[in-house]
Amino acid sequence: IIKDESGNIVTEAKTSGNSVKQTANIRLERNTGDDQVKYSVSYLVGSEVIDPDPAVNITVDFHKIVRVPYKAATCVKAGCKEHYKCSKCGTLFSDESGNKVITASKLTIKATGHKWDGGQMSAAPKPSANGTYIYTCKNNKNHKKKVNIPVLLANAEAGDGNFSLSWTRVSQANGYEIYMSECDSKDSEANCRLKKRISGNTNLDYTVKGLKSKKPYKICVKAYKTVNGNRICIAKSYLFHSVCGNTTGKYTNPSRMKLKKTAVTLKKGKTFTIKGTTMTMARTKLKPLNHEPKLRYATSNKAIAKVSAKGKITAVKKGSCKIYVIAVNGLRRGITVTVK
Repeated sequence: IIKDESGNIVTEAKTSGNSVKQTANIRLERNTGDDQVKYSVSYLVGSEVIDPDPAVNITVDFHKIVRVPYKAATCVKAGCKEHYKCSKCGTLFSDESGNKVITASKLTIKATGHKWDGGQMSAAPKPSANGTYIYTCKNNKNHKKKVNIPVLLANAEAGDGNFSLSWTRVSQANGYEIYMSECDSKDSEANCRLKKRISGNTNLDYTVKGLKSKKPYKICVKAYKTVNGNRICIAKSYLFHSVCGNTTGKYTNPSRMKLKKTAVTLKKGKTFTIKGTTMTMARTKLKPLNHEPKLRYATSNKAIAKVSAKGKITAVKKGSCKIYVIAVNGLRRGITVTVK
């Protein structure tokens, strides 16, 4: 027999068991506004009511239910459906009366994830340098993703009336464009004309035919990305120069390059200057074209190590990258730089 504090019978239940232990299943309905209610227990044996000595009392803590409002999911955080929660024990309910318990997994709304736009360059691409491409989430414009664009390196092997061009892959590119013209007094790509556009990111070579032998040409390869129907340049090679047919007057093309060191280990902040690079010409006793510096340099990852126009390597942070030594016609060799 369960009685409230006023001595009124709240409920009764038959017990089962033996002379040592008796048990019963009892359900207590909340019929008071109090969060905590005390009850006393007595026993009816036959027609005799027995009050235990010492007294047996039950203290019941009722749920204190509060409403948890709907919360929309974001790109990175899960949301939740509207529900109810006991602020005392943390039990979750789907109903305000607290009769239907529910698990957190059934209330969770998964994060939407990012929906990136076509992206844009952070700045105009520099020749043979790492660029940065920035994507903005369509769900939340404050969410941005920066992706480093690989350095684009290209070179030309001169034939009789043709050039066999090849270049390195730029992972974000939708295609490549080859610009070229005969060398002139203007040592820039401004008057280079589009020679070939190659769609896709599979073909990384092309042979330009029908050229004049014994003529020097200037060439540039650009990688583009298609955004909203427009082709955007995201990387480009150095403007490199090569003699078609490998000879014109006193000039020829470098054919082989040898580095004094092919691997360097540096501590962060330390420097190393590239020296002792030698080149073999396609025609002996002839010189390379002097339209560009004899050697130029590029890094595969400027965040790991950078290199100056004079070949001075500076270690930036822990990691590994390649520093490239590049001849006027794009012929190149790499130095592995490890920063510890």
